[in-house]
Amino acid sequence: MIISIRSFFVRVIILIFILALITAILGPFIYSLGRSLNTPSGISLSSYKSILQDNIFRISLYNSIIYTICTVIGQLMLGIFCAYMIEKFTLYKRDSMLLLIAFFLPYTIPTAIIVLSWNFLLESNGLFAQFFSLFGIPNSYWKSNYIIVSLIIVSIWAYFPFVFLSLLARIKKIPIATYNSAQLDGANGIRLFFKVTLPVISHTLLIILLLRIAFMFTKFDLPWYFMGNKDFLFNLIPTFIGKRAIYINVENKVIASQNFAIAVTTGVTLLIICILIFIFLNSIIFKKAKYSSK
Repeated sequence: MIISIRSFFVRVIILIFILALITAILGPFIYSLGRSLNTPSGISLSSYKSILQDNIFRISLYNSIIYTICTVIGQLMLGIFCAYMIEKFTLYKRDSMLLLIAFFLPYTIPTAIIVLSWNFLLESNGLFAQFFSLFGIPNSYWKSNYIIVSLIIVSIWAYFPFVFLSLLARIKKIPIATYNSAQLDGANGIRLFFKVTLPVISHTLLIILLLRIAFMFTKFDLPWYFMGNKDFLFNLIPTFIGKRAIYINVENKVIASQNFAIAVTTGVTLLIICILIFIFLNSIIFKKAKYSSK
């Protein structure tokens, strides 16, 4: 009897915890969805129609897609290269540890410091701008015409350590015997990577890809601080939402603007896009897992 009562209370506590978790996850989405559908004329989809017809929204969506694709590809390539290099080409443990610290360092730096540092490098008299001026690129372009390119470079540098550490942990679990067998079959160098390493880490790579796409597509703080109060032509979807939802007055006070409903509608649209991407990539992951288990 005592055991059954204890089991009952445990189940009640678990149920309460699950309900609280579901509320915490779905609550903001339901609230935002309600605000996006609530218009002065009643419940309608007019807010969604409005943003879909908004040229600035379409430009922001295009910029976000380009930004996400380029940063995710860049992070994956740099992360794979660094992880494989540390695992296969370091001669001593000390070398491996120094490289590990060096590659992980960007992930530990606050966003404000990243923005200040790279702004200094990309100024017209900065080291980065001066170097590329040797190839005919004007110094001032990195903070004006090429600001999206600059943002992509900074984002790759700042966030690739996540990919690097995740893949390094997976690569370290590949048995040495697997590489030895491949070498006996004639694989070496780059062929060893494509024949052994890449197939083994592919499942982990897909999961990282899913996480990186969701992270970069919704990234707000770095683009917001890096680009500042640039023209709407340089917006991403998250910064588009920020500029539509808030503005800063002359006293540097953040105030809700009259476009909050539009901003919420854009946020819900962004969430729906992310869910569709998640479903697509998730189906690929499960298909690959099912195929691998056969």
